[in-house]
Amino acid sequence: MKEKDARYLVVTTDNKEIVGFLYFQFSTEMNMKDVEYPVFYIMEIQLVQKARKLGIGKRLMNIGEQWSKKYKMEKLMLTVFLKNKEAIKFYEKLGFEPDEISPSKCLSPEKAKEYDYEIMSKVVV
Repeated sequence: MKEKDARYLVVTTDNKEIVGFLYFQFSTEMNMKDVEYPVFYIMEIQLVQKARKLGIGKRLMNIGEQWSKKYKMEKLMLTVFLKNKEAIKFYEKLGFEPDEISPSKCLSPEKAKEYDYEIMSKVVV
């Protein structure tokens, strides 16, 4: 939490209990042509169990998308573990898809099997 570029959007109840957060960074990425571009990188999104399925996660992601546009980022990006099927479905519903730099997209199927994650993105320009 003390990383210089770390930014947090924290969700609390009326009683000031923290029930979730979105940890993000304004960053840059390289595409497959070695061109650097600005991204809103979602490092982590967490909600306690009782705060799930209430639209809070979607709202946090929507705020991220609004800020991406405001600050002229080209993409929202995130990394998700392949075993986290529920999260992958959630991101897909929001319009995310595997990014061109994700192992599943830039490596052979055999080589991609060595990785346990997917890099997903959503263009916002």
